[in-house]
Amino acid sequence: MHLQLVPWLAAATLCVTLIQICSSSTLSTTSEADKIASLPGQPKVSFSQYAAYITVDEKQQRALFYYFAKAEADPASKPLVLWLNGGKSI
Repeated sequence: MHLQLVPWLAAATLCVTLIQICSSSTLSTTSEADKIASLPGQPKVSFSQYAAYITVDEKQQRALFYYFAKAEADPASKPLVLWLNGGKSI
């Protein structure tokens, strides 16, 4: 695979996973495993939040970390925002 395609593949994998979490009316067991009950120092919140690593290359042992916060009101009608921080340029 051409090296410049790898970041796009990783981003696509992350997008598909987040869309699956977002669009499912009942979360799968994988999503439930990623659900955060509370964070240190965070006051009680009324929205669902998830975080985990998504493996994008098992051979190279590479994974992406995601944090997802579901909208409090009518999450199915809200847009999905994906924020990707920069990294090493290829």
